[in-house]
Amino acid sequence: MDETEYTLYSEVKSQPVEWLWYPYIPYGKITLLQGDPGDGKSTMIVNLISTLSTSGYMPSGNKLPFPVKTIYQCSEDGIEDTIKPRLERYGADCRKVAFISEQESPLKISDDRLRQAVESFGARLVVIDPIQAYIGDDASMFNVGSIRQVMKSINNWANKQKCAVILVGHMTKKEHAKDLYRSMGSIDFIASARSVLYVSKHKSLKNIRCVQHVKSSLAPLGKTIGFEIGSSHGFKWVGQINDDGEIRELYEKKKKKISKRDDVAKNLIQLLRKGPIKASEVASFFSEKGIGMRTVNEVKSLLGIESYRANNQWYWK
Repeated sequence: MDETEYTLYSEVKSQPVEWLWYPYIPYGKITLLQGDPGDGKSTMIVNLISTLSTSGYMPSGNKLPFPVKTIYQCSEDGIEDTIKPRLERYGADCRKVAFISEQESPLKISDDRLRQAVESFGARLVVIDPIQAYIGDDASMFNVGSIRQVMKSINNWANKQKCAVILVGHMTKKEHAKDLYRSMGSIDFIASARSVLYVSKHKSLKNIRCVQHVKSSLAPLGKTIGFEIGSSHGFKWVGQINDDGEIRELYEKKKKKISKRDDVAKNLIQLLRKGPIKASEVASFFSEKGIGMRTVNEVKSLLGIESYRANNQWYWK
């Protein structure tokens, strides 16, 4: 009888969770974005994709250090007359946004075409909008077994490719049910998602939508934040929203300030422009500026800076 193979946890190297948008959207995991039809989910998604494509400012006010490629699969809007104009309106670099052709065969979330496209295009984000349209005939929204297998498959390739996956879902009409359990279909959608966001209309302000963080398995729940949909500007983030519905802080003001990470990134790029330098020199440089190495190492990871050892010393390049 063959012995069962196993691995000791002592042999596993611990790794921190990487974030597309902390604490709302982790890399390598599934995030579920849900809400009632017409509440602005797709508008929010297109704006976020546009921001990512140009390394713009995130809703929290920090500027991205590099552009992020996205595969955006949307069944409810026309590609030429709706999605492309929206992307252009929000200033997207459309060279960094792609979709999978469905002319010959409809796409299903179980298709290996998704994984292949992510790998080929180098996407760090995949958006399926709405998930109900991409289940396919071989799986049922309410079948626990089939949904569990599909979600496990997505999790596997998403983790391997370090790609964030956002599944956009419409809500049921159970108005008195908890927000977490109003998703259409199997509870396995909720169980498999590491983060769940719920978009809804503001209680009193007509054009304001609220993004509530209702599940978070990898970090503390994020604050409820708001965005505005208007005829003149189209879309803008407006700030954190308290439990009483008050908008507490405008993110637009934060955009005018250079964040600590932005400053660290600029200094690191300048330091390493002429070639590798000693890690001790990096630490000394930022110590004089009063910036801790935890922040520096976070930016180092985002920029793809490598470490290597030579002559008994560590260098960054």
